[in-house]
Amino acid sequence: MLLCCSPAILRWIVAPDYPGTDDAFIHAAIIENIHEGAGWGVNAGDRVFMTTSPLFTAGFVCLRACTHAYMEIGMALSLLAGMAAIAGVYTLTRLLGARGSIVPLAAGALTAANLHLWRWSGAFIEASFAAAAVIWVLCLYYFLVERTKHPAAAGWLLLGSACGLLVLLRPEAGLLIPVLCAGIITAKRPHVRTRVAALASGAAFVLLAAGLALFMNFGDVLPSTFFAKSEYGVLWINTRVWTQLGSVITTGYGGAALCASVVPVLLWRRSNAATRERLRLVLPLLLFPLAGCVFYSLKLPSLQSAGRYTLPFLISAPSLVALTSQFANQRLWTRLVLCVAGVQFAAALWLHVSTTGPVLRTMRSGYVEAMRACAGELNRRAFHNDSVLVYMDIGVISLERRPDIRIVDAAGLASPWLQNLELSNIFSTTSTRFVIESLGTEDRYVEKHMAAAGVRYREVWSRSFPSPALEGRGAPVTVRLFEIAAK
Repeated sequence: MLLCCSPAILRWIVAPDYPGTDDAFIHAAIIENIHEGAGWGVNAGDRVFMTTSPLFTAGFVCLRACTHAYMEIGMALSLLAGMAAIAGVYTLTRLLGARGSIVPLAAGALTAANLHLWRWSGAFIEASFAAAAVIWVLCLYYFLVERTKHPAAAGWLLLGSACGLLVLLRPEAGLLIPVLCAGIITAKRPHVRTRVAALASGAAFVLLAAGLALFMNFGDVLPSTFFAKSEYGVLWINTRVWTQLGSVITTGYGGAALCASVVPVLLWRRSNAATRERLRLVLPLLLFPLAGCVFYSLKLPSLQSAGRYTLPFLISAPSLVALTSQFANQRLWTRLVLCVAGVQFAAALWLHVSTTGPVLRTMRSGYVEAMRACAGELNRRAFHNDSVLVYMDIGVISLERRPDIRIVDAAGLASPWLQNLELSNIFSTTSTRFVIESLGTEDRYVEKHMAAAGVRYREVWSRSFPSPALEGRGAPVTVRLFEIAAK
């Protein structure tokens, strides 16, 4: 119980009011727009599929109909989801055949010592929900895969439906569907065809129904965020994402990675039929994290929040200690894992208190309040049906500005027609009365592009605050409001 409560305890100590990144407020802006009957988007009348988590958004639209405090409730539910993820790893480790209760507790300890789980549990973001969903879907899979006496088609159909819903919570998690199908085939249990067909049918039913609804409403089944953040081709060499993935694994999953590195040694020492059978059984736990990392490195030039994106893929890694514990001295191995978990917890706590925590603590008082003040100044100056070009964060601005002021999104999330355009070209092709630079620095990036496009402007308001990005480590940035002269 104490392990499960670690995200709540650390959040209360370090950053109790951290709402998440600007994406949390994009979710909120879309929810408010839908609640007011103005459509799925941030502008009244616009239909833009600009969320990668439609299930998350739809759920909180329903909650918004009942209460204004949906963000606070969502943050509490997110915290519970993080706790459920830890309990899920414990359960999954037991389902994998770990002897006794100590090894599952060791796996739970490794999960509870995860710096990234601490950050995203309690944020109004889908990350902890997706992580918990992945873990419990895997628990259901391993519960069903050992039921060899009958095909249990209903159970596999339910599992497939859960996987389909998981895609609507985090699209990349759809990689779990082919991974589980491969796991069924390689596990060499009876009724392989029936199980694969039932799992695929359950997933297909949910995804086809959702895809039809999305296509009828938006004319597409992929969110605008996917096209805005990914590359059209394949990035075979992607050192930026490789570095980010390495940093995430080191800071959040170092203990699990260290324990998993023992697997090849144990397999080499005990290469027999029983060992190979256990390895086939845990194949999904090895393939799913690999599939997620490969996808991100091939399609995304950078991960804006690497810990958030990878959390659903890597959260199950500590359960691999169940495999190694069966081929090693259990008492010695358990002590080693607990020792590794202790070291990881101490390192993560130091990083959380000294590096992550100070940034998260200033999110509301610095970033959010500055954006709200900027939106307030915009509301004071703008006329009815004025528009504002926002570079780069639109969340708080969209939520706090007057509904009659239209948002033009330079990043292309809310304005897909601007995707892949240089900022100077955006100024040449759009006509707005105001421009907001949300995270301005001394290089005056937006002003350089306005000058290159021949735009006449004047800065009418600005405020500096500590950077909300961990990479910035609290370095001062400035939100600036510009008024554009009539052409």
